[in-house]
Amino acid sequence: MSNDKVLMRLVHDFFNIPLDWRTIPKYGITNFGHVLSIVLHRQNNLQVELVTFLDAYWDVPTHRHPNVDSIELPIAGDGYAFVEDKPVFTLEEKAAWLNDKLPAKFTYISHEMWHNGRTITASSLLSFQLWLNGVTPKNSIGLDWQGEYSGNLHQQLVQQSEV
Repeated sequence: MSNDKVLMRLVHDFFNIPLDWRTIPKYGITNFGHVLSIVLHRQNNLQVELVTFLDAYWDVPTHRHPNVDSIELPIAGDGYAFVEDKPVFTLEEKAAWLNDKLPAKFTYISHEMWHNGRTITASSLLSFQLWLNGVTPKNSIGLDWQGEYSGNLHQQLVQQSEV
């Protein structure tokens, strides 16, 4: 089964099958300073994470996650996201979504795709992850990072997770 189909199955199961509380890691919270992430579900190499950007007008640097394919689903807040330099939402789609006239768009991001963004308000997204290359899921997709770091704390946390 292709990675995007595996991830869509995870999305389906997450929203339709009651979660077993034992699949929630007890130490699955990571505070990056500007970003707080909480792992909501983990099973083998699949993971669901709530990522919250705490600050308005904050730039997420261009990066990729070399060991993770993911589907991202915005759930709250306003901002811009770009995958391979293309906007995830047109301005019209974003306005419709913010006014509850358009459902959120699921965005597939492979481990090879560079992406970035900018918050306008504090924002949250759900990240549905398939961890690759035999890598055990970490406590945040933000710890599997290639590209410019979002700050000194982020850099320290990534380097500590590599040890």
